[in-house]
Amino acid sequence: DTGDPTYYHKGPDYVTGYGLLQAGKALELVEHEHALKINFPAAPYHCIVEDTITSLAGKVYQFNIDAQERHLTVTLAWDDPPPSSVTSSITPKLVNQLDLVVRSPSGQYFFPWSLDLPYIPTSSTGPGTVNPQPITSASIHPARDDIANLRDNLEKVDVEFPESGTWYAIVAGI
Repeated sequence: DTGDPTYYHKGPDYVTGYGLLQAGKALELVEHEHALKINFPAAPYHCIVEDTITSLAGKVYQFNIDAQERHLTVTLAWDDPPPSSVTSSITPKLVNQLDLVVRSPSGQYFFPWSLDLPYIPTSSTGPGTVNPQPITSASIHPARDDIANLRDNLEKVDVEFPESGTWYAIVAGI
């Protein structure tokens, strides 16, 4: 996430996703992270963590936030193989369902952004119709961050003005 805004509402939407890709900013972030790991390999916290989840128990990542921080973003992304069978278009198709939740020092839980479907199913056997067709700015509904995201292989939690102290990013397989 390079901080560029989406255009309709806070959070992702079906038109711009999480915003416009800024490849130059993304490269700078990765290069900065690489330099940190080379120069300070024992540092307890890095911006980018690559790891493997091999059980439903998942993993917990602990990190500290200073009082002057104005924004916290935690993103979980993973490669997911194609599903083995054809299912309805309204059925989530993730093979490896991971779940991200972030816990504040005071115990408040923050969920990732998720989008409700842009269409209304007409039956349990078919995808239904897009409502309306075509999708316009008026039909883009705000993303929500109050439930688990069971549809995407990229989950992003945003917290404005995070409290200082020890935070936890909890990744679990479900």
